[in-house]
Amino acid sequence: MQTNEWPLVLFTLLCQTAVGVFLVSELLTAAAVRRMEMAEVLPLSAFLRLSILLITLAAAGISFFHLGRPLNAFRTLGNLSTSWLSREILFLLIFAACTVLLLGMASLAPRALAVARLFQVTGGLAGLLLIFTMSRIYMLPAVPTWNSMFTPRLFFSSTLLLGTAVTAALWAVRLHAVNPELSSGITAIWYRKTSPLLAGLTAGFLLISILLTVLFALRMQKFQSLLQASERLFPSPGIVLLFRILLLLTAVVLAAVLFLRVRSEADSLSPLLAPWLILLGLIITAEVLGRHLFYNVFTRTGGL
Repeated sequence: MQTNEWPLVLFTLLCQTAVGVFLVSELLTAAAVRRMEMAEVLPLSAFLRLSILLITLAAAGISFFHLGRPLNAFRTLGNLSTSWLSREILFLLIFAACTVLLLGMASLAPRALAVARLFQVTGGLAGLLLIFTMSRIYMLPAVPTWNSMFTPRLFFSSTLLLGTAVTAALWAVRLHAVNPELSSGITAIWYRKTSPLLAGLTAGFLLISILLTVLFALRMQKFQSLLQASERLFPSPGIVLLFRILLLLTAVVLAAVLFLRVRSEADSLSPLLAPWLILLGLIITAEVLGRHLFYNVFTRTGGL
């Protein structure tokens, strides 16, 4: 993969992480509000929203390293009817704006709860459309290795996996700093109830990622002659694929252990910060390798 494509790897993964964390955390926040006082929910939701905003800003900043003229990015908004890139930028701006507004409205709750719901729904829809438009940018007729519905499946899979794992890790970080033993507090009780769900979802999304990785390898076999003629591939792409699968399998085992641990120790549970961070490290490494491979199978057959 060429050096100037690393910003694209980081940009796409960071955007998908931000959207995934938004979807998972806002669903959990909405569910938590129904079961506890708003005052108990606000500190954690504000921490998660600030994290989403920082991830989104990091993605936007990194994207400028790939653009020859960064200021032209905003000019492309005039091509919404024809350009998937223009739509991507629009939905990114809407998503970021909703995150900022939700973060800023924290002090107004619960009076502004109905308005917050509106921004939650709008931000979630903008995030989903952001991932879809992002995948459409790569579905070029002249690039057969990317031009299929397999591309959005890969992007949405990364969104769900990273979103769930990062949300769980951020939640553990926050509660570990505030209440390491989780011995009291309504928020601590809610964490104990949702931890098995997050661990189970992470394991499920990991299995989906493994399946998609295998299908990705099989799909690339159809373009073997084109890929062999490309100078952009790894010397041994099969080794990278195998390493990614091993990382994902290791992460599945760890997620399963976490799931069993949080279910069996519900009465006395620490945030399990170290296991969540190790799991997140495995997932991030596997996702970076997967996205690296995605860009390395680029091969043009002619035309646009």
